[in-house]
Amino acid sequence: MHGPGSLRAQCGRRADGGRPARRPLTPRQLDVLRLLAQGLSNAELAARFHLSEATVRTRVSRTLTKLSLRDRARAVVVAHETGLVSPRSDATEEALRGSAGRSHSVTVSA
Repeated sequence: MHGPGSLRAQCGRRADGGRPARRPLTPRQLDVLRLLAQGLSNAELAARFHLSEATVRTRVSRTLTKLSLRDRARAVVVAHETGLVSPRSDATEEALRGSAGRSHSVTVSA
């Protein structure tokens, strides 16, 4: 499994292994990707980052563009494949459903 550092490196490397085609993800873009993978909406991201929804839409769009992804669903796949997030255990899922009323299927890796 790869960590966020490898995701940053992967995002800055061309598919043919040549010189970087784009800059790697910024720490903020990594945060956006983590939270996208947790299923947060633009409104929830805006509240978390203390930004307007329009600004969040721009940040999400730029993050997806840097990764050459066409939608949020693909961002979730990339976050899992690179180890940026990992599935929660059944016990954690059960605890979340009981206490929060809303279940998320992923958690942020340390």
